[in-house]
This record gives sequence, C-alpha cells and structure tokens, in this order.
Amino acid sequence: MISMICDMIPTEEYKIMLEKLAIPCVDVVVENSEGEILMIKRSNEPAKGQWWLPGGRIFKKETIKDAAIRKIREEVGLELTEVTVVGAYETIFDKGPFGIESGTHSVNVLVKGSIKSFDNMETNGDHSDVKFFRDVEESWHSYLKEAIADARKK
Repeated sequence: MISMICDMIPTEEYKIMLEKLAIPCVDVVVENSEGEILMIKRSNEPAKGQWWLPGGRIFKKETIKDAAIRKIREEVGLELTEVTVVGAYETIFDKGPFGIESGTHSVNVLVKGSIKSFDNMETNGDHSDVKFFRDVEESWHSYLKEAIADARKK
C-alpha cells in the first residue's frame, strides 16, 4: 500500500499528511466457509510484523465499498462481493511508516464481505503472509478483537 500511495502522493507530502491528519481507511473482514477470518501479516509500520485485517486508505471520491473491493484485490488478489458496513473505529499507533516518530491515527470503517473463491489468493509486496484464523489471538491489537467480534455478530 505504501508504494501505491507514494506513486499518487509524493512521499514527503504523504509524510506531512500522516503527521498532521487522521487518515480515513477501510478494513475488511472476510470469513471462509469454516468461519475463519482472513488476515495479512504486515511488512510496514504501523503494526509491522503483526497479523491484521486487509484494508487501507480510502481515496478521494472513492466509496467505502469500492475501497474495500480495491484493497482485497490489491492485497490478496481476490474479488470481494456483498459488502456490508459493520461500524466505525479508530486506531492510534506510536510508530508510523517512513520513520515517523509521532505515530499515526486512522479512522477505520469496518466492512464485512464475501469471497466466492479463495483459489488464487496471494499476498502483495506490502505483506509477508496471508492466513485464516479461527480464533482471535490474545496478542492482537484491541481494535482487531473488537472489530472481529462486531463483524461476527452481523
């Protein structure tokens, strides 16, 4: 995701945005037929090395649904359908990309969607792995625990 954003917004300008603004994002909950949640392992800050929901920045004039479809396609190579908004959350991190010491703040719209086939699932260069989890792990960020619980109620 960082490389795509930087292609659209010069890196120095994006760094200033991250230092000054909360960034609108979409995070996507997808379950397989066994009820396991699709997660990606982040390669970049914030949350580098941690399992996280697929998702990312919402672009200007992009709907939440379209952003969710784009992020699933970009991050795991799959086609998302039946997108439903679960709720709005926020995440605040002490670390940010590009060595930002002031951290990052995002407003996260959580959606739940369906995937017809997981046959061609693969991660992009911004993530080191993609995996399904049945249970929420104790070490996960509090946002993930709350968001996944809320999505499973929908």
